[in-house]
Amino acid sequence: MDSSGYLRSFGWQEGEALKKGGLKRPILVKYKKDRKGLGTAPGHDDSEMWWERLFDGQLKNLEVGTSGSCVTFKQNVNVTASGICKNESPLYRWFVRGEGLRGTIADKETIAASAGATVADGFKQRVELDEKVRRKSKKRSRGDEKHDDKKRRRTHKEKKDKKDKKEERKRHERKDKKHKYEDSKVSTKKHRKSKSPKI
Repeated sequence: MDSSGYLRSFGWQEGEALKKGGLKRPILVKYKKDRKGLGTAPGHDDSEMWWERLFDGQLKNLEVGTSGSCVTFKQNVNVTASGICKNESPLYRWFVRGEGLRGTIADKETIAASAGATVADGFKQRVELDEKVRRKSKKRSRGDEKHDDKKRRRTHKEKKDKKDKKEERKRHERKDKKHKYEDSKVSTKKHRKSKSPKI
């Protein structure tokens, strides 16, 4: 299809817009010819794949043997990833090693205080603490049972009260309907009597 011929049939001329204030140049599609944004760094060689080299090294160090019906594997030497170049790696390049953190536990005061303590003392303290926790949990569970019991009674009572109130409301509604019906009967009788012709 000839797009320029099609546009000329509507009166278009090259270098002019279709409408007043329109674009004079067509919108062109830009083609991407570089590899930016696709995970490749410029100047980086993709043939240097450390994971492939490490995997191959591990395979080379395995000795596979068959004895009878079973297969055995034996690893000769430990292989580590020694091929990481810290100067070229973007992660390691900017890393600055800081000062080590001092520990707070190994103070002289704490060492002196714990010098007389033994493992048995620590065990006794642990057992005492466990007993306290057990006693507290028993008290809590007893309290919870009492609370649950009260709650059950309360909910049962509330349900009963709700049922009674509902039944009473229904009775009142029935009575009201009955009275309204009787009142309407009486009023219609009176109305008929008043309209009837007197002789």
